[in-house]
Amino acid sequence: MKGITKWILLSILFLAIVGTFVFYKKQTQNIEYKSKIQTSQAPRSSKAWVLTDSAMSNMTSFDPVKIVDAFSVNVLANVYEGLVNVSPEGRPVPGLAKSWEHSPDGKVWTFHLKKGVRFHPITGCNFHVPKEVTTKDVLYSFKRALSAPGAVTSWIFTDILDGALEFAKGDSKKITGLEVVDPYTIKIHLKRPYFVIPRLAFNGLWIYPASIVEKCGQDYLSSHEVGTGPYTLEGFVPDDRIVLERFKDYRQVHENAPEKVVIRIFSDPLAAMESFAAGELDIVEAELSTLPRAKKLAEHGNRLISVRANYLDYVVMNNKKAPFDDIRIRLALNMAIDRDALARQVLKGFGVPAYGFIPPFSPAFRGFKQIKKQGFQFNPSKARSLVKEYLEDKGEKALKLELVIDSGEIPETIGQFVKAQLENNLPGIDVRLKKITWPAMLQMAFGGKGIFYRMWWNIVTPGDDLYFLFYFPGQDPPHGFNLSFYESKKFLQEYQTAMAGLDAGKRDQGVRQLEDLMIKDAVAIPLLHKTFYFLEKKGISCPINGLLKKPYIYTTNNAS
Repeated sequence: MKGITKWILLSILFLAIVGTFVFYKKQTQNIEYKSKIQTSQAPRSSKAWVLTDSAMSNMTSFDPVKIVDAFSVNVLANVYEGLVNVSPEGRPVPGLAKSWEHSPDGKVWTFHLKKGVRFHPITGCNFHVPKEVTTKDVLYSFKRALSAPGAVTSWIFTDILDGALEFAKGDSKKITGLEVVDPYTIKIHLKRPYFVIPRLAFNGLWIYPASIVEKCGQDYLSSHEVGTGPYTLEGFVPDDRIVLERFKDYRQVHENAPEKVVIRIFSDPLAAMESFAAGELDIVEAELSTLPRAKKLAEHGNRLISVRANYLDYVVMNNKKAPFDDIRIRLALNMAIDRDALARQVLKGFGVPAYGFIPPFSPAFRGFKQIKKQGFQFNPSKARSLVKEYLEDKGEKALKLELVIDSGEIPETIGQFVKAQLENNLPGIDVRLKKITWPAMLQMAFGGKGIFYRMWWNIVTPGDDLYFLFYFPGQDPPHGFNLSFYESKKFLQEYQTAMAGLDAGKRDQGVRQLEDLMIKDAVAIPLLHKTFYFLEKKGISCPINGLLKKPYIYTTNNAS
């Protein structure tokens, strides 16, 4: 990770988090795209139908290397593809590459492209679209991901790909780690052994035609798309709707998939739920305030599904600042919180207890029974003993803490719960809540000024390597990603060993060892892994995975 710039690391958090930011409207006004939104096209078969989905936020960009929110990523995952795609279950699967193999040491990966893959038609530019995708387009897309002005994605390869850092910094005109063998074969040379497949599914490495930016302008991809996926982006009107339409030249046939997807944008979750009740939506997400209504609607033949996301809600403790520089306090705070009560009683099923750091979505998750045994157990008696010992050593009678939270139903609920748990279970602990805005929270966290605050992430790519970067030794804000200011050479060594694992079982074992080390050091206070709820109209079935991706091409309509 050495050499990655501050702004790149700051931007990745937006990719990791699903949410509505205050600047959405301002940004999306600049990418309004209505060129075909009123176009009515004849259905291709008698089964043709339109799926109406809903969302609580606008898209921030169409450009794969500039997207700064998970919602845009998940919409455009139906439009763009990379060498590796994500399956309906949320796992890496072949995308534009039909197959791949690696050298015995895991440092050289060879990818073989599918032949005859077509790009979407282009609009708004006099550019000749190639007849098919080749390694020329792959090389171009990779280079742009590392060097495009305003790109937030160069971290993807700068730490592991030969020559990537030098290229990103402008010290070289060539990426030595990318070797084009022929139009359908490309080799990736890594600095060290690494299981690179999950990173190739990241949106920054989606593929588009070579020279598209040079021919159509630097901002072209911010307001247009030229993907290869099963849907084209036919229209986007901020605060209103997003329209996707089936790509007639897509290489796979899915007879019962929707011909068109209309995603209605709502700012009020209650309005969205009532729109579903009126028959105007096929899918709607249930929030904490609308889940009771969703359950009632599910009694009439609709289907309420729950999705355990690749998500962690936690409290950051700055391990270098008193009193959190003392492991006794970090352990005590972890032991004083009843996570089961938070998840089941307070948030009423909107999450499952997090006794460790690995989410249930991960193949490395060891199961609730096992992680509860090995992780942070609720033990107020032990916690009180640790605090008492700390206060006696410091010659103090009480400890005052300020817990920073952002505004909103769930943040405030969690903040009040943590405050009550710590004060009720730990005599001598006094917690003051300080509420700030989410942008202010981000600025505080990545400015290195965060001491004790509630944070969360929802990673939108498969694999376990990315969320460990939140605790990565040596990457302190404002130059990095280590919000807890955690330092451990052993962690760094075990991270590199785990991510180099080419055998899935050994890789999962290495990831669990990383989690064990973080629990032992009480790096932060994990609280819960969030559960998301979606209500589907009777007969509609859309797979939604733990990355919160909706692959519309696999959606079916069996309504009579």
